[in-house]
Amino acid sequence: MKRLAALLAGVVTLLSLVAPVAAAQTVPDQFDLHRGRVYLFSPRPAWPLKPKADASPAFEYSDKSDNMYTDQAGVPWRLMSPCESAYHQTSGTFVSLVACKTGYLADNKKFVALDDSGGSFEAILQPDSPHGTATYDKGNWLTTGAKVGTYNYADPQPGCLQCQLAHYLLDMRPHDDRGYAPAPDEVWLDPTDPLLDWKTYRKRYLEQVQPIVEGKVKIGRGDDGRAYRLSTDGTTLTDPIDADLTAVALRAAAAMGQHPPLLKAPGAAKPTVHTGSSPASGTWHGRYHCSQGETGLDLTIAGDDPKALTASFRFYALTTNPTVPTGRYLMTGALTTPTLTLHHTRWVDAPPGYVMVDLNAVITGTHLTGTVTGPGCTDITLDRT
Repeated sequence: MKRLAALLAGVVTLLSLVAPVAAAQTVPDQFDLHRGRVYLFSPRPAWPLKPKADASPAFEYSDKSDNMYTDQAGVPWRLMSPCESAYHQTSGTFVSLVACKTGYLADNKKFVALDDSGGSFEAILQPDSPHGTATYDKGNWLTTGAKVGTYNYADPQPGCLQCQLAHYLLDMRPHDDRGYAPAPDEVWLDPTDPLLDWKTYRKRYLEQVQPIVEGKVKIGRGDDGRAYRLSTDGTTLTDPIDADLTAVALRAAAAMGQHPPLLKAPGAAKPTVHTGSSPASGTWHGRYHCSQGETGLDLTIAGDDPKALTASFRFYALTTNPTVPTGRYLMTGALTTPTLTLHHTRWVDAPPGYVMVDLNAVITGTHLTGTVTGPGCTDITLDRT
């Protein structure tokens, strides 16, 4: 009886995690805590996946293995059994559930990665070709349609009855009742993003962004490119929104009809990320010039190998040029001391009418100067923060 009471108490606690859903239905679906699972919380693995210990290089599930893999960003992913992957097969759920009991091997491979909130991310790896022998050499992730992987508020851990019941109530039932298929242009989290703390992303989203969606909090833009909570009188900035949540916080504010004012930032809000040991690694703060005029920039570079760097390019308005929107994209490049070269890869937050640019610079101590390659672009000057 005590075990049953503890189980029910645990489920009630887990159900309370999604209590705000009803309030979120007045804004676009991507901010609904059920329909927005992919948009809000899900990273796509950084291909390729490397097997750990005795996991199969061909992604064949085994009861005798821990079936663990690591992607290129160091995120651990667990390969699920064919029965646990039934919801994500092209043959349909019922057929897949029946077939998995008779030795059926799922063509679509389901991987999960645990976060620090008790939930898990899902990623569905498809065969390289829909015909012939199934091979998995291209990192062909399923990103559209009803079979796509979504975020689990409760990870169905083997041997944990409470976890599996919570998974049914919080994840499976809402998906069946309400349905969800992501739009082709939805933004997936990228584990190679230097600013992304994927382990705590969902927890921090609920703390910092969900109150904006519910209309409980208003935010402003700092002249350092960050989003901050506004004081009750709307004249000063208070608590900063984390760097990897700034873009989605500004989108949530726009969806609620807010127009975040540009105000003086209260102080340097440094990202709590490990950027590596390369001489270029770290956060660089300063300005650059392109056709829109003088623009603020936070450039966060990560990596231990100077020949394989990743970077976050976050630009924003300055009080001297307040019409510039906030935007961010990712870059890759290399440092051949003292010359740094970075090329754009993909948008994280794309303002209308803007294009990504590249840069070439020279690092001298804590100072970075160089040129920006793009429409109407000239110089860039940054200092390490």
